[in-house]
Amino acid sequence: MPPVYVTTQDAGETFELVRDRTFKDYLKAHNFGSGIKLADILLEKAQQKPAVYFYDIGCGEGGVVTDMFQAVAKLAKERRLPRNLTDRIHYIGIDAHVGDHWIDSERTRFYEGDLLTILNSGSLPPADVAVANEVFPYLDHKLEAVEATANHLNRDGGILSLKPFKRHQLRY
Repeated sequence: MPPVYVTTQDAGETFELVRDRTFKDYLKAHNFGSGIKLADILLEKAQQKPAVYFYDIGCGEGGVVTDMFQAVAKLAKERRLPRNLTDRIHYIGIDAHVGDHWIDSERTRFYEGDLLTILNSGSLPPADVAVANEVFPYLDHKLEAVEATANHLNRDGGILSLKPFKRHQLRY
């Protein structure tokens, strides 16, 4: 997809809508204090559970999955943990509009459509970790979507990270 630039109601404010982010981009955007990054959380949960479900809300073209498993495997190797811990991680991408880039596999699954409809379908497992970049400001029912996502988190320590949520995006 070519770059898309959005002009907001803030005078002179523009930003680029990026649909082909990588996991490396998510490592920069989502940190959880004290140097803990998204890969740390996925690896920790993979040590505790036989299956870990990572939701990428607003996944765009699903580029995050291209380097996610390798990044977590590299971290496992650095910590002298079994590399096969990454086999426990399952990627679930959700986006309203997609191209033909998605490929479902044993550990990756993609869903196209309305976030509320998908989450309320009852067909998805609870999310252990859910992230969204530049997504919620564009939803028609923001609070309902945040609530549905939070309610879909695993009750045994599910994590939701929403970034960024800028004021000018709210008025777009």
